[in-house]
Amino acid sequence: MGQTAPANKPCVFFPSTRFQFEPVEIGLTEYPIQIYEIYNGGDVAAELEIDDSMLEDLNKENYNANILECLTKNKLIIPPRSSVETRWRFSPIEAITYLADI
Repeated sequence: MGQTAPANKPCVFFPSTRFQFEPVEIGLTEYPIQIYEIYNGGDVAAELEIDDSMLEDLNKENYNANILECLTKNKLIIPPRSSVETRWRFSPIEAITYLADI
């Protein structure tokens, strides 16, 4: 049975707790922007903050390359029963699996 939001409260749904970026070619001069959508099923707006501090560690571990970048401002307001797109740029430097908690 589907989840329902409590009355008069925001209720943020993530399609998954894991997001896998589309594969991209290594060495491009411009990497594509990839989208991760977040939905608020509640009756009121939801405030959400993207904590991308872990990206700094990921990048440091990979020769200070900008492997993963969040292009969406860190604080979002998601209207009731609406979704927002977060925009990301994934720029791999090696053919390996990169992991980051956001």
